[in-house]
Amino acid sequence: MVRCDTAIGAEASPPPGFAVVGGVVALPTRRTLQVSRTELPGGGTGWFAKQGLLVRRDRLAELTVPEDLRDRFWLTWGGMEHPAARVTAGPCGGAARWVAFAGGYVVRAPACLPVRVRGRGGEHHEVRVPVGAPCPERPSPVIR
Repeated sequence: MVRCDTAIGAEASPPPGFAVVGGVVALPTRRTLQVSRTELPGGGTGWFAKQGLLVRRDRLAELTVPEDLRDRFWLTWGGMEHPAARVTAGPCGGAARWVAFAGGYVVRAPACLPVRVRGRGGEHHEVRVPVGAPCPERPSPVIR
């Protein structure tokens, strides 16, 4: 769980290059995220892509890594002690529409990776994030 008191800022709207997914989070989908070496959960060396997460302040958001990738791909925001395959954030107070959290993605190897997003009681939406490697050209969903 990403705690609201770990937020690093707030925004009126997501910046260009972010896709609003499920009406609850905004993630970068157009530019390839730069990676740097890091330690993987359970040991070994992998890659970290620093990228903030924007969450609608009045919504609960759940982000998950597909089961078949859980030994190669993890999420970490809001000062989490360890990267995880599932992260929840919100709802948070405040006046701005979007709350920002520091963190990013931990991967065994750079790739275009799927992130599943769901709001409280909502359906799952999937978006591909270019973590150290570009995603094939195709329109990213902008689901509001």
